[in-house]
Amino acid sequence: MKAVLFHEKGYLSVTELERPKVGISAVLVKVKACGICGTDLHILKGEFPVSPPLILGHEFLGEVAEKRSEVTSVDIGGG
Repeated sequence: MKAVLFHEKGYLSVTELERPKVGISAVLVKVKACGICGTDLHILKGEFPVSPPLILGHEFLGEVAEKRSEVTSVDIGGG
């Protein structure tokens, strides 16, 4: 999967990461779009303390790509 990583003030990279494993009672969401928020901008400017590398962006939409059998509230392909 691709992710935008924050490394240090003013420095981001687009990086290929391993596909996450689906945890117990969890789903894997294939992200179709992702936004940033004010906190992400403060992180980029070095105004908010974090431990890099950090994946930015948490306001997203997508569809369920994989799920555990315990999950009954959504289906594969649902969003």
